[in-house]
Amino acid sequence: MFANRHAPNSSKFLRLIGGFVLLATLCRVWFGAFDLGTRVQAQIPDAGAQRLHLLEAVEKSNRILSRIERALTSGVIKVECVDADKKSATKRRTATGR
Repeated sequence: MFANRHAPNSSKFLRLIGGFVLLATLCRVWFGAFDLGTRVQAQIPDAGAQRLHLLEAVEKSNRILSRIERALTSGVIKVECVDADKKSATKRRTATGR
């Protein structure tokens, strides 16, 4: 009983909402999307600059590794052992039997 009485009003309401959505969609298509550039200004990543930076870092790493390789293959290497903590150094000596 109540469903029949409210059916025409709800049908009109749904048509009104549908018409509003259709009108809003057409306006958005016709005028374009709203400009949000003034509120949001994101930086677009520069892939070329990122690759260049990565290549420079790899080249620097290769130069350092080349210097280390030359130092290790050049001949005699001087090594110094420095005790940072005297107590722990003596404990290590007694544990190894020296």
